[in-house]
Amino acid sequence: MMRIQVGDKVPSFILKDQDGSLNCTREACYFRDLSDVSDEAYAVLTGISGQSVESHKEFAKRNQLCLILK
Repeated sequence: MMRIQVGDKVPSFILKDQDGSLNCTREACYFRDLSDVSDEAYAVLTGISGQSVESHKEFAKRNQLCLILK
């Protein structure tokens, strides 16, 4: 995965409906594991999903995420 540097513009992307797929979980855990890098860059990591607040809380707790889930 290419690292984004300070000053880089975020590339265009398309969000797909995850419905709890393992890929989304793997990605979230990957970003969780890079939290020291994001902290150094003063970045706030945010996940986006159309699921409920309760679902976000459970997903974050189950996967020990420090991301903001919206």
